[in-house]
Amino acid sequence: SELANIRKTLEGVQGELKEAEDINATHNADIAELNKAIAAAKNEGEVLDGEIAQARKEEQKSQSMVNTAKINLLEVAENIKARRRANKRLSEQMAEKKTEVEHRAKKPQRRVR
Repeated sequence: SELANIRKTLEGVQGELKEAEDINATHNADIAELNKAIAAAKNEGEVLDGEIAQARKEEQKSQSMVNTAKINLLEVAENIKARRRANKRLSEQMAEKKTEVEHRAKKPQRRVR
């Protein structure tokens, strides 16, 4: 009778042990899944970090191109201003020459004998 009680208790403990082992196996599987998810997230994070770094490089490159374009436009604008000033001076000189020539044409010519 006492032996039967011990057997029942032992069977109960074995049942609980089996249940605990099943729960432990389920938890271990869940942990493995979580570790996979963590590894995938880390990998995705590294990929995103790479993409961000690449985007920053491209942004710097395009900003550099914009700055170069601005400098080129400023140089073109300066060249245009310089040409306009030169054209204005040339027009003034031509006007002076024209006036000079017209003035000379109005003077009576001396005849050499």
